[in-house]
Amino acid sequence: MEFTFTQDQIAFRDSVSRFLMTEAAPEMLREIWDTDAGRSPELRKKIAAQGLTALSVPEAEGGLGLGDVDWVLMTQELGYYAIPDSLTDTAYVAAGLLAGLPADHPARAAWLPRVVDGSARIAVGHPVNPWVADAHLADLLLLPHATAQGLTEGGTIMEFTFTQDQMAFRDSVSRFLMTEAPPELLREIWETDAGRSPQLREKIAEQGLTGLSVPEAEGGLGLGDVDWVLMTQELGYYAIPDSLADVAYIATGMLAALPEGHAVRTQWLPRVVDGSVRIAVGHPINPWVADGHLADLLLLPHATSEGLEVHAVPANAVKVSTERSIDASRRLCRVQWEPGSATRIADGKAGQALWDEALERGALSVAGQLVGLAQRMLDMTVDYAGQRKQFGKPIGAFQAVKHHLADVFTAIEFAKPVLYRAAAALASRDASTSARVAHAKLVCGEAALLAARKGIQVHGAMGYTWEVDLQMFMKRAWALNAAWGDRAFHQARLADALLTDQAPLGPGATFH
Repeated sequence: MEFTFTQDQIAFRDSVSRFLMTEAAPEMLREIWDTDAGRSPELRKKIAAQGLTALSVPEAEGGLGLGDVDWVLMTQELGYYAIPDSLTDTAYVAAGLLAGLPADHPARAAWLPRVVDGSARIAVGHPVNPWVADAHLADLLLLPHATAQGLTEGGTIMEFTFTQDQMAFRDSVSRFLMTEAPPELLREIWETDAGRSPQLREKIAEQGLTGLSVPEAEGGLGLGDVDWVLMTQELGYYAIPDSLADVAYIATGMLAALPEGHAVRTQWLPRVVDGSVRIAVGHPINPWVADGHLADLLLLPHATSEGLEVHAVPANAVKVSTERSIDASRRLCRVQWEPGSATRIADGKAGQALWDEALERGALSVAGQLVGLAQRMLDMTVDYAGQRKQFGKPIGAFQAVKHHLADVFTAIEFAKPVLYRAAAALASRDASTSARVAHAKLVCGEAALLAARKGIQVHGAMGYTWEVDLQMFMKRAWALNAAWGDRAFHQARLADALLTDQAPLGPGATFH
């Protein structure tokens, strides 16, 4: 088989090259680059006048009906001149999709003639691409929608962005914690026997934060996992010395999953809302029960042949021994208790589902806090690098220091979308939730550990000393990185999800 282009194809290529040499000079590219749209309506009109928008459109709709071989020459010229136009997306990819519809399809009849005359821009949102190019200028968007049979045109793709209300909520929480949880307060609470502040808990409850996940029927706001993913980042950023996430998110999620009217649900959830109760969760993934010494109620597991039961055990029915954590505000407890029918609120089958979901929420909560901690350590290190001088200039001016800080920034920015995707999966009860959450826990932990290590290095090791605030956030990151499943556990979960024969791998599964 010998492949050579015809004389007509070569002549066509040369004519395109001469046209673009004149109309797409580097000076014009610079001008277009500086515009808001990044495109030139005048250039598009000239391209259409040359008939280039009509190349793939069938002759029945006024086009030339050329094919892929002709386009392979065309695209080389478009690349050679770095043409600042979405010609290929509209006149080749989108036109090819529309031309593949039945001859009498209304979308084909309505849009292909407009492709020919250059009056329409069409953007293609293929699932292999995480973003849709030139969607801001498009008159029509061809988008995929997943069904049991495959992808269909004309649907929507998932775009994960927070709402204005969610962002305003995050900002209000940040302002509150900035005032009520400064590093000076953290130091004071660290030195107390309990490691917690009743006064701070009261202020948190007054802000309504304890009732975020409580259903409206019990006096709460009924918010979900996506709302909490913003909240936990703020709790991490300020290294909040309180078990708010454990009580108001994880424990509340378990109790809210009980049937409506359940005695334990109706008794305890209203008290979560008003902040008058602390609930500790003794998930078997954690060797100790955090804050068990202060809990009014403990949710504890009991193994049976059908799975793990859930027991709601009051504080007076347990014996607690306390150990200190590397994070001086946390108390880790060993709990001795006896299971019985009076404390059982879910049998083995139902209870196992509750504990599985609690694991996902616990790991997601910790992942969010780790991202917040990483960001705080980066901010503190940047501030220090701007103030500390060496050789007559701030150390932050030295390239080696900049590289350290850039590495941390990159790790944080790469961790955030993984965290948000995990929250969206958990909120929608996606089949991939466990893998998403495991991935989030791993990358968020890596970002926090990197921020701690680089922070110490930039501080010249004094960041590890008691006098510098960095050490508080660093120790919290080390402690949380091991909570709700260590790295080996989540790596195994992720490997199990990815290495099965039926694993949904590839860009189509990843980005949809």
